[in-house]
Amino acid sequence: MVAAAGEPGTLSPASGALCFAGVVIGLIALAPLTRDVSLIGMTKIDHSPQTLTERAHTVLRNLGYAGPAEDEAVGYISDIDYLKHIDENDRSGTRWRALATAQPPALLFWHRQSPRPLVPIGGTDIVTQQNPPATRSGMSSLTLDRTGRLVSLLAVPAQIEASPGTSAAATSPSAADWQPLFAEAGLPIAQFSPVEPQWIPPVFSDARAAWQGAYPDRPDVPIRVEAAALSGKPVYFEIVAPWTAPRNEERQFGSTSGERIGLKMRTIVGPLSFVVALLLALRNLRLGRGDRRGATRLSLFLGAAGMVSNALETGDLQVLTKGPTLVLFVPAFVWLLYVALEPHIRRVWPDTMFGWSRLLAGRVRDPLVGRDVLVGVLVAIGNGLILAVHTMLRQWSGRPPQFPTGADGNPFDGMPASSDFLLGGRFALSRIIGSVMSIPVWGTIMSTFLLLFVLYLVLRRRPLAIAAMILGLTVVYIVGHGGWLLANAPADHFPPSFGDVALFAAVQTAVVLIAVRFGLLTMLVASFVSMLLALLPIAIDSSVPYASSSRLIVAAVIALAAYGWHTALAGRPMFGMLFPQESGRHA
Repeated sequence: MVAAAGEPGTLSPASGALCFAGVVIGLIALAPLTRDVSLIGMTKIDHSPQTLTERAHTVLRNLGYAGPAEDEAVGYISDIDYLKHIDENDRSGTRWRALATAQPPALLFWHRQSPRPLVPIGGTDIVTQQNPPATRSGMSSLTLDRTGRLVSLLAVPAQIEASPGTSAAATSPSAADWQPLFAEAGLPIAQFSPVEPQWIPPVFSDARAAWQGAYPDRPDVPIRVEAAALSGKPVYFEIVAPWTAPRNEERQFGSTSGERIGLKMRTIVGPLSFVVALLLALRNLRLGRGDRRGATRLSLFLGAAGMVSNALETGDLQVLTKGPTLVLFVPAFVWLLYVALEPHIRRVWPDTMFGWSRLLAGRVRDPLVGRDVLVGVLVAIGNGLILAVHTMLRQWSGRPPQFPTGADGNPFDGMPASSDFLLGGRFALSRIIGSVMSIPVWGTIMSTFLLLFVLYLVLRRRPLAIAAMILGLTVVYIVGHGGWLLANAPADHFPPSFGDVALFAAVQTAVVLIAVRFGLLTMLVASFVSMLLALLPIAIDSSVPYASSSRLIVAAVIALAAYGWHTALAGRPMFGMLFPQESGRHA
């Protein structure tokens, strides 16, 4: 009944062409702006992952690890300690310009290899820098900066010595040759002073050494070099900056507003929302309410997308045989949310479900579905433009710009997600397909409509519920210094200004009004597109290593908008109003 209700949603050719032109022009305008708000754009990547992988092989051979490897994995990570150091200690408008230099590195390339297959633990299929742990003999892991210089090394030695009793000469630090490590790191050993070692190697060693000095490119940044060897062969190397935190010690979250918000979401809001959704879903099922067929279709679609994404990411088809992964959790989670909320949203705000219900009913060529998709793409691009311009205005005014997008370790919108696009090929395609599995997107959008529903029950009037929603979001922003609702902007370390609050309130007013006017489908499309556009800068220069992945994102966004444009016209010529004589002869 909901799918059959509502307006047709048909757009005129002129309106459709204008909306699509807005998408194209918006992407062109975003291209130069995304470089200044993204960590990847600020760090100016020099080499492709293939070049850095070959460089990693060369480093290992030069350090004595020339044995064959059965399995290897690569990726990118951000030095979050370095970024937080800048965020907490630099209040200038140009504070992120330091990221353009290769030293200290804000973005690192990691490489792992093993004489046996790398099998992650904890119910995941994806190999990361830390998973599986480096505990098996022959495993090696290293990180390089963007120019290919060694930053860290960890090699797990054999558990049994090949020739017992012959390593006595290697028990003194003088038996180890540290020069190759410095050469691979691009550090002049003559400019470093020996000091007592402080960092304990994570693997056994019989020789340790440490030095103090500074980066050649940044003599104002003091560093400490720690190294260890076993039988004269290096097993550990690390460049320690003043901000470097020990990786073996659990980092305490909550030092920034963004971490405090995330901690509260995980410990309070998340579990409470899950319990409420579970109770509502059980009640709806008991009373025979809810679009269970639509929820099942949605879950099957998400499960299929997750399996395809994992198969592309891992390179095999064993996506259901390696433990309870997100491939199974996300479809079940979304099914629960949908069964819990859909009957109530349909009863209070049925017009927000028209396009979504038609899509779930299989009406992919329905004009209303096309219109909602096209509007969602426009909302995402407009949101990205506002965020980018806001960041640049803060920089020009001398106020510290926000934390770079894509800088954290969030697997959905942080550096692990962007890493797939930097690797290119099937990894980029995997991330685009897998974006529909984003828990933050589904959780945020469903929670938004749930909050609107609760406010309506309390206030009994739509305008009051909308006003209370906007006021609540603004208060959270002021107290928690949070980012935008759609764009993945991290929280600030410092309080927002009056202008920041005013702009945030204006953006949230527009977002909530669009959510009420166009509904669930528009907001989901807007969130997914916003997430994709935040993962990688739009590349204008074709020589940058991530140009192909960036254009794949742009092509996906344009294809989605073109689908919405064509579908919303209900079979009429896309340029009918622009060429009336041609359309008249066609008729």
